[in-house]
Amino acid sequence: MAKTGLAAGFIVSALCPLLASGVEIHEIGVNKRDGQYLIAATSTLQAPLEFVYEILSDYENFHRLTGGIADTRVLENADEMISYTLIDSCVLFFCRKFERVERVYLRPPHEIHTSVIPERSDFEVYESTWSLSERDGSTSITFTATMDPAFWIPPLIDTWAIRRKLAYTAEQVGGRVEFLFANGYELSDLPDRRTDRQR
Repeated sequence: MAKTGLAAGFIVSALCPLLASGVEIHEIGVNKRDGQYLIAATSTLQAPLEFVYEILSDYENFHRLTGGIADTRVLENADEMISYTLIDSCVLFFCRKFERVERVYLRPPHEIHTSVIPERSDFEVYESTWSLSERDGSTSITFTATMDPAFWIPPLIDTWAIRRKLAYTAEQVGGRVEFLFANGYELSDLPDRRTDRQR
């Protein structure tokens, strides 16, 4: 398909992410304990395991999947992978930008684990794991994370608001992964909203 066709298709997908989506969100849980946020989510995508894993582990292009992530890229990939993420997002009235620099451990095609480097990030703690498994041609995903932000979060931004934001993001990411697979595209084919390549 020509790039104009891709652009048109992506606009439809972005405006109506659930129109033809087979994404199933089974659970999204957000709890707070001792100042840390504990996140757990499970979902099923209508795309094969290897394809989904390739998309989720593409740190040079992951920002193309969702509007809340302004930039992602690989900083180092010699002895170990170090990735950079710039989040520019809002939860209710609370909007801000924050950064994560993480060690990434890939165990294809079933697991992606990350561990934040606090001195280079806006988080004291951020540990996350994507666990993938195949089910009748679709892919089951379990995402878990422990998060301790190094910035202030207003008391009114409770776990329910974060859960609602995560649910929207999960639907958006899942729908776009399915869109890519159904139309034979790669993640790098989607529009790049990166605002700043300098760090």
